[in-house]
Amino acid sequence: MILYTKVNEYCPQCAIAKVALKERGIEFEERALDTDEWAKERELYKDLGFRAAPLLIRGEEVIMTGYDPRVIETL
Repeated sequence: MILYTKVNEYCPQCAIAKVALKERGIEFEERALDTDEWAKERELYKDLGFRAAPLLIRGEEVIMTGYDPRVIETL
């Protein structure tokens, strides 16, 4: 799973999502959209119409946009 976050801008939902996933033992790769490393993916993210973080994706499926504890509980 990939968790798109923001690290340079304050994003409390991103921080909470990371903690919740870790507490449940769910492995994920974090990609911070506001860093140069993921600049190309940031443009794709915007082109697909996403504006909020965090965004959780498994394969090609969007699992969660924003933070929703109910979604994380089902993983």
